[in-house]
Amino acid sequence: MHQKSNESAMEFFYRLNEAAVKAGIRYKKGKKDSAHHIKRFIKNLRDQQLKAILRNTRFHNLDDLEYVLQQDEDLGLDGGYDTPPHRTRYFKADNIPPRRFKPGRQGRAYIGLSGGESEGEVEGRVRFEDEENDSDETPPEPRSSG
Repeated sequence: MHQKSNESAMEFFYRLNEAAVKAGIRYKKGKKDSAHHIKRFIKNLRDQQLKAILRNTRFHNLDDLEYVLQQDEDLGLDGGYDTPPHRTRYFKADNIPPRRFKPGRQGRAYIGLSGGESEGEVEGRVRFEDEENDSDETPPEPRSSG
């Protein structure tokens, strides 16, 4: 007997119990028959995650198994576990998220000219083609040595 695709684990457990009663199996009385009944139930479950959990659990009686199945069903009705959905990672050649990183003072470079003049350094502003015209900032004035 296998679990149907539209059947919950609890419904399958009850259906298996009914089939055992009809077949004359005393799964509630004997410890050996009870253990065999539980193994048969776990073997024929469709839910692989629940199957793995039940395999690693020791049940003293069928009421323990029924309690675990009830807990699993309650979690299923509430929407499952509290794990966030898997987010796909953003992969790009430079791996920078869009519009996240904006470097300051883009398109500007200051150079220091020092040659034989050790008395003072002259700083000049270099303008790139992609730089916008900034009216609020004035370029630094060169220092005169004298």
